[in-house]
Order: sequence, then C-alpha cells, then structure tokens
Amino acid sequence: MSNTNIKSFPDLFQCFPNLLDLSVDGCKNLEMLPELPRSLEGLNADDCHSLKKISGGIFNPNSVVTFANCVNLDETSVQDVIQRWSCELVVLPGEKVPPYFDHRSSGSSLTVKLGEMPRSPLLVFEPCILLADQEWCYGEVRLDCCLRGSHGVIIRKSFRWNTHGSLSIVPNHLCILGCALLHKADNPAAELPFNHVVFKFHASHAVDIKECGVRLFEHSTIPPDEWLIQPFNCGEPISISSDRETSNEAGHSEASEDSESAYDGGDGFQTENDESMPRKRTGIGP
Repeated sequence: MSNTNIKSFPDLFQCFPNLLDLSVDGCKNLEMLPELPRSLEGLNADDCHSLKKISGGIFNPNSVVTFANCVNLDETSVQDVIQRWSCELVVLPGEKVPPYFDHRSSGSSLTVKLGEMPRSPLLVFEPCILLADQEWCYGEVRLDCCLRGSHGVIIRKSFRWNTHGSLSIVPNHLCILGCALLHKADNPAAELPFNHVVFKFHASHAVDIKECGVRLFEHSTIPPDEWLIQPFNCGEPISISSDRETSNEAGHSEASEDSESAYDGGDGFQTENDESMPRKRTGIGP
C-alpha cells in the first residue's frame, strides 16, 4: 500500500487477523489507521502527512513501528501510542521527551535516585530518547546502566534494542523503547539495595542524543515478564571506596575518574562495535 492515494481502508483486524507487516509509507492522503491486528510485528507509516487518528494499538514486544514525518497526528493518538502501546521500538515526531517519562535529562545520560521507590521484587523501566538534529540510518540503541549501592558497591548492566531493518529517522523525532528488567530481588520483601542508577544511552553510528528519559514502573503496573528485555551483559559487583567518590552539582554521588576506570575496564562490558552477543528477550527467572 506504500505511496498510494488512499485516505482510509477497511478494518485490518477483521480482514487480516494474522497480519505481520504493514507498510503505508508515503500515503500522503491517508487520514486514519483502523484497529490494528495484535499480531503485527512491523508498521511503517512514515511520510503520511495527512494522518491524524490511530485506532486501537499494537501490543507486541517484537514490533517496530515508525511514524516519521507524521506531523499532523492528533494529541489523543500520540498520547495513546506513548502510554498504552507495547513495542520494541516506536518512532514519533517530537520536540521533547514527554512528561510520561518521569525522569528526564538533556543529553544522553541521566541519574535517578531510588530511595523513594516502593518495595518490589522487580525494577522495570521504559526508556525514550530524542535524537539530535541529524538523520540516523540506525541499527540499534544500546543502554549502559550503573547501579550504585551502599558502601560504594557498583553493578553494571547493558541492554540492546534492535530495529530489525535499515530504517531512517529524521531530526526531531522520539524513539520510545521497549520495557526492560533492571533488577530482580531474591527476596520480594527486601529493601531495594541501590541508592541510584545512572543511565547512559548510545545510538549506533555515533549519532548524538539530544534528550533522554525513563519511566520506572511500580510493582502493580509492571508488564508481563515475557515482554521484558533482559540485559545482554551483567558485570560482577565492584566495590569503590567512599573516599574516592565525588558529588556532582545535582547532589548525586558519582565515582571519580579513577574509580570509573576501575570498573569500566574490568567488568566484561563490550564496546559499541562488538556485536558478538545478541540481545536476549526471555522470561524472568534465575
């Protein structure tokens, strides 16, 4: 259906209940998308300049969905995609990371205090990035997390979101990424063993990230376990002595440069160019 003059089409859920991929890119007169099959794994609606309304939603953790240059989407549809859809990656026009992601920062990294988080056996987050003013023919987004606990204990974890193709994102667009498992407690009643966590995002091809944000889920709102992206790499806990720590301007405790080098090089982390370990998506378990 790409590059046609259609304005609308029949209910896809009724006509094609097992549809896997849908491409309507370049349909400049398309005004509405009907209810979409939940089996859908790929939706390309780029350059649908007249598209205003999206009905239904996609709830498939393997789905890649793009609305690049769909600048006339109504606010209700945009909020519905951001807050209700569950996909591996969604691309939407945007100038800022939305408030739905309650922890936000300029640049490619942010620090989140965990002291006020409720007790929960799981710590799950949903990330979002805003790309800088340049095009990106992308392959993956990688996220490095550094969890800091009491007595200077540090645990590093890395995550990947693959885009399953050679899509292209233009400037001023958001990438909303699938929910990921940051921490699983052995004892559900135990206090969260970390004071704060540092999130550091990387886009392939060294593309700059203008803003980033994460939403942390309380236990009652955590998605099904099989939908959560698991870390592809976990470093062993490393202890950094407290007298080698410094405080940043925001009041968060961070390791000094010497301390950073002590755990950056010795925890088995891979470089951005190392693709020997694919991203895993498994159920929660030991």
